[in-house]
Amino acid sequence: MRVTVSSCPHCGKNLDLSVEGGAGTVDEKIGAPLSFSCIHCNGSISNGCKEWMSFSTYEKSTYIIRMVYTVLFWGLGVGLLLTAFTGGILLPALFIAPIIVAIIAYRKTMKLILASAERVKLQEQSY
Repeated sequence: MRVTVSSCPHCGKNLDLSVEGGAGTVDEKIGAPLSFSCIHCNGSISNGCKEWMSFSTYEKSTYIIRMVYTVLFWGLGVGLLLTAFTGGILLPALFIAPIIVAIIAYRKTMKLILASAERVKLQEQSY
């Protein structure tokens, strides 16, 4: 994960903040929540991540629905492009590409969820 904040969302002052490492990227919602304080106004700046267990049912549902739409969009798009560029020779790619994209998305999401569960388990054991 790499977090870079150019200005504080509360006071608008410029900040030089960068964090390296972690389990995901800034645009992933599943992960260890991380927050910082602005040195000017003490306002809280968060990476926006939450553990999977703390997602509401609505958030889990929308995450899964967005993943399904993404799989369909990229899978069918790649399949259509392969079919078009090969003159129909790779027509099965239209059906195989979404399956491959779905497997990749499933593995990535499950890895994030399992890592999230492991972090929560370790936190509970440390108390």
